[in-house]
Amino acid sequence: ASIYRSVFTNSSKEMTCFPDFPFPDDFPNFMHNSKLQEYITMFAKEK
Repeated sequence: ASIYRSVFTNSSKEMTCFPDFPFPDDFPNFMHNSKLQEYITMFAKEK
């Protein structure tokens, strides 16, 4: 649905990150879904 293009997370990056893979410092605390997707892609490439 088109609403997902504008969705932001409703939990902080400290609560959302993987325990062994923190978010980069320059990522916002509550982020747009595209930043979350970027983080998950970074995690997949790292592992």
